[in-house]
Amino acid sequence: MIRPNRRRDSYPQAPAIRLVATLDLHGFRASDVSPALETFLTSWRLRDEGGVVHIITGKGKGSPGRPVLQPRVRRLLSEDYDERIDWFEQDDSGGGFLVKLK
Repeated sequence: MIRPNRRRDSYPQAPAIRLVATLDLHGFRASDVSPALETFLTSWRLRDEGGVVHIITGKGKGSPGRPVLQPRVRRLLSEDYDERIDWFEQDDSGGGFLVKLK
């Protein structure tokens, strides 16, 4: 689910960061993460260059075995999208990432 964040204070853990959108990957299969992330980052980079987006992966507690989505998104952000983003970091909840777009 993609939902734009309209208020600056919509992310209480980091009120100084202006979030422009959130991508919630809960329920996604690992094979669907890359195309969803590609579309989301490309779209929001064009709409709001320099904005910060929130990618929610969850903590992986519902995955059999070990977490799947969070390591996959971390790898994609660090290896495949490093030229399109300024930085990324895990959010305060540990269930997602904050990503600053170039």
